Amino acid sequence: QHFVQLFMAQVLQQLRDDPFQLPRVVNELVPLFEEQGIRLRIYDAYRQFRSFDQLLATLGKISEDHEIENFELFCSALFGFYSQLQS
Repeated sequence: QHFVQLFMAQVLQQLRDDPFQLPRVVNELVPLFEEQGIRLRIYDAYRQFRSFDQLLATLGKISEDHEIENFELFCSALFGFYSQLQS
């Protein structure tokens, strides 16, 4: 739980400081997920953000609760928004 909290806080701060860090963050996570066999469900709602500010607000709300289940939601939002940019 502690590591989930630290991860979410660090990523959120990185993105607030520099939105252009999003590709780097995602591209660092993908190999880790693949290496560990972690499959992530990308929720459709996270592919429909209208702005980067909406992503940050969502990540902020998710990170308020440090339960391990929110790690998936947090990463799903990151990957969903990023995939939307790549389309």
